[in-house]
Amino acid sequence: MLTGQRVRLVLWRTGGTGAGGTGSVIVVRGMVTAESETILQVEGRLYQQILQSSGDTIERPIGAENKPLIIPVATIRYGEVIESGTPADELDQKIRLLKPLGRDEIRKIGGLT
Repeated sequence: MLTGQRVRLVLWRTGGTGAGGTGSVIVVRGMVTAESETILQVEGRLYQQILQSSGDTIERPIGAENKPLIIPVATIRYGEVIESGTPADELDQKIRLLKPLGRDEIRKIGGLT
């Protein structure tokens, strides 16, 4: 059903403690290449939500290139299909052009390394 679709998947918060933990929010953007009841295989990149000084959040890539990712369905908080020509498509294209986070930046904000 999702195979062949471009998606944005927001995963459950990593790190921190309890429901209100202060860990990082990880986002997967890419193309679903296979699916089952328990996993999605996505050719894409990991992104990390960053809180800017203005109070807005932005997604920054963690890696420099796409790679195969296996995402357990239980780790997905919510997701969306990205259709061509929509505002979500325009935002996706802009976010994909952002400079990837460096290791020091990721550690500073408590994210994945």
